Amino acid sequence: MKQGWITKTLGETCEIYQPKTITGKDLIENGPYPVFGANGIIGRYDKYNHEEPQLLITCRGATCGTVNVSEPYSWITGNAMVVRPKDGSIDLKFLEYVFRGGMEIHKAITGAAQPQITRANLSPLTISYPTSLPEQRRIVDLLSRAEGIVRLRREAEKKAAELIPALFLDMFGDPGRNPKGWPSKPLDAVLAETKLGLVRGAKETADDKPFPYLRMDAVGGGYVRTTGLKRVDATSTEIADYSLRYGDFLFNTRNSKELVGKTGMFIGASEPVVLFNNNLMRMRFDQQILVPEYVNALFQTKHMQNQLDSIKRGTTSVFAIYYKDLRHLQLTTPSLDMQADFARHVSLVQSIQGQNAMATLKAKATFDALLAQAFTA
Repeated sequence: MKQGWITKTLGETCEIYQPKTITGKDLIENGPYPVFGANGIIGRYDKYNHEEPQLLITCRGATCGTVNVSEPYSWITGNAMVVRPKDGSIDLKFLEYVFRGGMEIHKAITGAAQPQITRANLSPLTISYPTSLPEQRRIVDLLSRAEGIVRLRREAEKKAAELIPALFLDMFGDPGRNPKGWPSKPLDAVLAETKLGLVRGAKETADDKPFPYLRMDAVGGGYVRTTGLKRVDATSTEIADYSLRYGDFLFNTRNSKELVGKTGMFIGASEPVVLFNNNLMRMRFDQQILVPEYVNALFQTKHMQNQLDSIKRGTTSVFAIYYKDLRHLQLTTPSLDMQADFARHVSLVQSIQGQNAMATLKAKATFDALLAQAFTA
């Protein structure tokens, strides 16, 4: 153990309890006080049960063990476990970092179908901490600075992502109103090719297979995620038929009501062969009419999303968009020169986004290393 540190159980150092729960019916839309549930603020109320910020641990469900800190003058429900230092010997922010990197919170979680944390399971867990509050605050300051850099990097990523839709509206206008009078064509008049993806069952995917395999959850918001993918085998014919190349537009044909119709443009990956699932449709457009970067941005506009919403078909849990309906969607078709100019701007933004993403990963790795180091003997 580090010099000047001691080890005690949570039960010895902290009060651990679940406050009184209120129901959703009790919430007041414009209430003066925030209500904290299992995963943060869930509404407002006209009363508070805690004046000071409190450390909250999600005690039920898939996010069991997640840490939150409440705001001053909040109502905290029984779906969160309050962990409060008893005598002021532990700084609240330091305790938050302990839960995030200095203790084995998973040991307090029970239940497979419905994970939960109880006071009885949480109390025996041990934590180590400096007896000196100034030393705790020095560690908190170091970690807070590192985490602040991660937050700034993520904000930079978000701002970069906002550049493309802003540029689209500036150059082409709202496609719903079409103020610049661009001609429109139905989708099937501007397509060069459509193809549904490769059929592979869950038992045919594994981490040690040769080829990454895009599924529905990898596509949305104009982007195609190419990390953390399942992998599959494929024949040479399947590779030729189902490989993706830059500019391929992927359309989510079947999913929940919220996710069906999500789209994204493939811009490449670290591996030469990337395949795609049969619930995704690959579209390649006639590039004498439409440039892929323009189409990708067009489909993210509210006008196109409203058109897609109108043709969703399905039951309670599964919805689909069928090509017989999709083919009639109207797409505005500005001049190719303007589309090409837009594509050049998109390429620049994508370069900035890549740099920001790399910077975020490095900042996060630095924070994680400092967090681990802070609690390593």
